[in-house]
Amino acid sequence: MDIKAFIFDMDGLLFDSERIVQRSWEIAGDELGIPHMGDVIYHTLGMNRAGRNEYFRKYIREDFPFEEFGKLTRDNFWKIVDKEGLPLKKGVKELLAYGKAQGGSSDIFQQRVCHGESDPGRNRFVF
Repeated sequence: MDIKAFIFDMDGLLFDSERIVQRSWEIAGDELGIPHMGDVIYHTLGMNRAGRNEYFRKYIREDFPFEEFGKLTRDNFWKIVDKEGLPLKKGVKELLAYGKAQGGSSDIFQQRVCHGESDPGRNRFVF
């Protein structure tokens, strides 16, 4: 088989980001006076933003502060990553080595866009 490329969705597939997102939700919830938000993530996995916001409105509170919660979770996520790093999922290094051995590239690119602005400092991941 002639493999030319591997394309991955890195968030949650290559990087073990779910646990950090859960922690960022818990911290943001505590900051907003909404306890146990870290546990809520398991009820919203796979939902898009509209579905998640509807869940928050229905099960957390009608006046859920979506924008503030989103900002706090993003800020807390990057604080954790800056301090602890972003761990790889098990088997990622072996998978990338296999791809490279098949003639593929091991370069990884991610464009993180928030409110239309790129944050190039957050786009570097080292293996």
